Amino acid sequence: MAKKPARIDRRINVILLESNKYLGEKYEVVKVKPIFAKNVLFPQGIAVLADKDALYAYEKRMQQAQEVKAKKSDGYKAVFDKIASDNGLTFTMTANEKGALYEKIDPAHIVAKIKDLYNVEVEDHLFKMKKKIAAVGDYTIPFQYNGVEKDLSISVKAEVAAAKGKKEETKTEEVVEAAAE
Repeated sequence: MAKKPARIDRRINVILLESNKYLGEKYEVVKVKPIFAKNVLFPQGIAVLADKDALYAYEKRMQQAQEVKAKKSDGYKAVFDKIASDNGLTFTMTANEKGALYEKIDPAHIVAKIKDLYNVEVEDHLFKMKKKIAAVGDYTIPFQYNGVEKDLSISVKAEVAAAKGKKEETKTEEVVEAAAE
């Protein structure tokens, strides 16, 4: 049997001019398919071809971007160490009797909670959740950014939904009685 020839990597290097959660950070050199670069990245001004001239022109900006990424990494490490020392994040959400949440917790909820408690901006795509949290319990959510890999502990507690339902029923009955009079 004849051996198949090795696949040729036809991707090209481009320099990103803005951050993209699917491709990479600003001023990072990434490989993309030429047709994607030609039809999407170049016309929208998202990237430029990474040839010698462009690499030389963006070299200083790339170094500054690396320094910013290093500072962000240190900041994220400090915040996640602080969260770990506080025994993680605790969410109190409305749930039914079986412990299923009425509103699922996604990375946007986690980012908002960190912003409220620690006054730190974190990008939601850095949390690698396979699916949203839909039930009461304790969870571990992985976080990855530029070499920083932390596990965030999240505790979800139930707020009594039955008591709210009884209050609403009582108010509804009062409104019906008032309308009947």
